[in-house]
Amino acid sequence: MVDQDYADYKQNPTSLRLAYHLAVSLFHLRDWTFAEHSGAGNWPYATTIGDYQRDLENLCGDFGYMRDLAMDASKKPSTQMVGLANTEVSMASKGNAFQTRTSIVSETAPAKHVDFENAADAVMSMWNKLFATHGWL
Repeated sequence: MVDQDYADYKQNPTSLRLAYHLAVSLFHLRDWTFAEHSGAGNWPYATTIGDYQRDLENLCGDFGYMRDLAMDASKKPSTQMVGLANTEVSMASKGNAFQTRTSIVSETAPAKHVDFENAADAVMSMWNKLFATHGWL
């Protein structure tokens, strides 16, 4: 499901709906991998879901942002954002008026913004490495 959500988002990177679906999928891989693999003898991460969250954020700082975007972050949020309320489609200039890029951006703290596509790419890369390293299917 994550691969399809990622491909769908990449086809339409200014769709808030597709970005949200991807954020939910990328975040909930945490739950699936923990439930599926944490009991294995070679599990190298924390033994609680909360500590596993911390481990994943240490591997990829953008994972905390993805968590806060995907769910109600009122319980120990990773950023200062309030889910989708701090997220918008934005057109930003890249040096001059003729170089613009439309993207999805979230304010994660006062005057601090995260580009969703860059964060999603980083989190997807983290998961791909973890699956390859541990042989998870």
